Amino acid sequence: MGAVGLKISRDTSRMDVGKLVNDWMSKSTNPKIQQAYKLKQSTTFPDSIYKPLKSALEANDNKKALEEAYALIDNEPDEKAKKKREALILKEFNPFSYPNKDKDQKDPQVEIKPFATHSKEMEQQFRASLDKAGKDAYRQAIQDQVDLYVKLYRALYGRPEYPEGTPEAYQR
Repeated sequence: MGAVGLKISRDTSRMDVGKLVNDWMSKSTNPKIQQAYKLKQSTTFPDSIYKPLKSALEANDNKKALEEAYALIDNEPDEKAKKKREALILKEFNPFSYPNKDKDQKDPQVEIKPFATHSKEMEQQFRASLDKAGKDAYRQAIQDQVDLYVKLYRALYGRPEYPEGTPEAYQR
């Protein structure tokens, strides 16, 4: 239990991967990666609008998660906008993307969103540089994001569901 004004938090798997990517970027000799690293170091981003929702999901507080989700959804002016916001929330928490989904293919190709570097090219280079422990941490970060998505879906719809096309390795 924390004292007043003292925030107690544990490192998440994404934070662990963030430390790994920060170290990788700082040591890279690639000018593009060095430029991205310098930009990352000099930029301060505001908290995400999804932070309270994510915190509630991480705390397994379904009631609070539902309140936070609907606080975002209910800010929209009409039903069409509310449905769009709901879809955007699910998309935000989905760790996968579907690059060929609109190309009339029966089974969409599933890719992991580049969450560590925010660049598909850099993410591939980063992942290739990881040792076994780093790969395990990266995989755990994806697993944790899948789990958050399932919790969110359960909070919104009363039943768990994996993101479309979730590889079996990430289904518990």
